[in-house]
Amino acid sequence: MPSERNRKIESLHLFLRNFPHISTELTIIPRSLSFQSDPEDEIIRIFSGRWTHVRLEQFTLVDKLTQTLPCLRSLSCHLPLTYFHSPSLPATPQLDNLQLTITEPLFFRPQNLMIPFHQITTLCLLEAPWLNLTEALQQFINLQDLSIIISRRYDWTVTPLPNVILQLTSFSLIIQRPNISAQYIVTLLDSLSLPIATRITLAKTSYGRSGPWRGDSVLKFLSKSAATLTNLVLVAVPLPDGMLRKCLATTPRVQELTFGEVKEPMRSPLGKSAGSQLLITLEVPDPSKTSSIDEIILPELRSLTLEGMVSFYEPNDLIAMISSRWRIDPGSHPNAVTRIGNLTLHCSGLSPRWLALVNPKLPRDMELVIGAPSFLS
Repeated sequence: MPSERNRKIESLHLFLRNFPHISTELTIIPRSLSFQSDPEDEIIRIFSGRWTHVRLEQFTLVDKLTQTLPCLRSLSCHLPLTYFHSPSLPATPQLDNLQLTITEPLFFRPQNLMIPFHQITTLCLLEAPWLNLTEALQQFINLQDLSIIISRRYDWTVTPLPNVILQLTSFSLIIQRPNISAQYIVTLLDSLSLPIATRITLAKTSYGRSGPWRGDSVLKFLSKSAATLTNLVLVAVPLPDGMLRKCLATTPRVQELTFGEVKEPMRSPLGKSAGSQLLITLEVPDPSKTSSIDEIILPELRSLTLEGMVSFYEPNDLIAMISSRWRIDPGSHPNAVTRIGNLTLHCSGLSPRWLALVNPKLPRDMELVIGAPSFLS
């Protein structure tokens, strides 16, 4: 009788055969036994034209793939602890998205990766060792979107990055290690210049006591993209008091803003959390009493997403800010601002009472979306 495992494989084979138009994701994990005659290999081979996303737990598992993956768009893989030669990828004419988890930075050598560097437009590096990052990025000549995720601490020396950085339209820096040095963040941001970026994400998803980031460094970093930046994500970025307003003031073209409070909210001398400071900062004064639209923070803002605990955001501050941006029709006054048409709450702790305070007072034509926190838990 066939084993339970073989029955599951046969069911999967039948499903894939009966639904030929479903694109699929493939995950391959290492096993101690040989794959050579396994039924899984047959499925991988027969349905190679269906795989759009592939995740490899080891890059050396590339040799389990077939010679051509015509629909593959995204590849995610863990690099082994030591690798001095890796098999080359099969033909992947549509591959443009690559995620690498670097388990041992000391052995990271990009020249050992036999991948079509010139095709990659989106790159995510987890545990990216700065020592070899410059060398790696030089290979990705058409890169547009770069994400760097740091969850362990190494004694890295930040070196100038190659000119490919100048062509990025999207950049993300996500810190997952609690106590990474604030000075390291300063050095890293000072090394970056993104003159045509339209989206920037700065996020800290751990809650150790690393101290606030240097506000002047964040301000300088954002100002380099001020002319083009339309989408800004600031999640749990520990800025010194008063620097949030200055950072937002330097990016007047931002239309979409995502903001998240730190788990232990930093409060101003007046006792306001950073979340409430944001709402007060975004409140627009009466246009008839404002001499110039230049005094208004984010005058083109049309979409706002709030992350973290809902208690970080005072309902009255939120209502006052939204109302101020709907006070005058856009175009009817030289100091009128774009209305916020979408408010998304990715907040934990949302209660019927909190929503009852806010929802009835929001503009009828504004969209309200409620969901689970995407960055903060």
